[in-house]
Amino acid sequence: MEITACAIVMAISILLQFASAVVALLLIVRSGYYTPWIAISAAVFLMGVRRLTSFLSLINTTETCDAQIVPESIALLISFLMFGGLLFLSPAFKHLKDRHARELGQKDMLIRESHHHVKNDLQLLQSIIRLQSLNSTSQSERETLGGLAGRVTAISLLHQKLYQNNEIDFARYVDSIVTAHREMSCSPSARIHVAIPERVPLSLSVMLQLGLVVNEALTNACKYACQDNEEPRISISAKVDEGSLSLTVRDNGPGIPDDILRGERGSFGLTIIESIGQNPGWTCSIENDEGVCIRLQVPLQKQAR
Repeated sequence: MEITACAIVMAISILLQFASAVVALLLIVRSGYYTPWIAISAAVFLMGVRRLTSFLSLINTTETCDAQIVPESIALLISFLMFGGLLFLSPAFKHLKDRHARELGQKDMLIRESHHHVKNDLQLLQSIIRLQSLNSTSQSERETLGGLAGRVTAISLLHQKLYQNNEIDFARYVDSIVTAHREMSCSPSARIHVAIPERVPLSLSVMLQLGLVVNEALTNACKYACQDNEEPRISISAKVDEGSLSLTVRDNGPGIPDDILRGERGSFGLTIIESIGQNPGWTCSIENDEGVCIRLQVPLQKQAR
């Protein structure tokens, strides 16, 4: 009977529409977009429900449906094309995701290579500075060049960590700076204690500036706190509290001369620390408290790379 053929056509069309709604939901996983595919799935599902009511009315009537054969066949073709199109979208999205992953991998490799080249250039500069320091006959010049080499080292270590791993941890970065000072300038008897939490959310620029602060504080401590001190101690600590990072570097040395604290006599290292501490939202204090105590308060929210 014609009504049977019409019912079969409608039934297949309805099944394809419901299947299309399911495929649209599955495409959420492939594409990563929720709202568009949920809306499309709901629209296709409601189309199937509307067709289902017409189908139920058709099978419950005794009238023939000669006039409905052609439009229902067209509706079946539309449902088939819609279902097929949604099926073909799945591999298309997978291809796009794979291509995006490859492009990110290539970009990551280029960034890491750039850090590697910068690190090599900085190490070459560091070697030149140290060579000049060795050839210098002036004590003040050697101290100046030694301080400059330490700053270059702090920057170089950051690029080295970034070359080894795109995500650098601040605690490990500070450890590498401490290791460099142990090998170059600090007394073997100096006890350096580091207590910094892991995975502190810092941008690269903030991390670099804090690394320079740690470097300057260590340079000052290794130079003064270790002199005429049988048990020199240096501590570097940080804690995260209420959206900010508190960094403290202290030693048990003789402290900073009063004329430097009052600004009557300059200290390039302390000037660098104070300049960094003038960033918007930052606070910095340098004082004598049974030795030198340097504190920085840094906001953590919305740090950008």
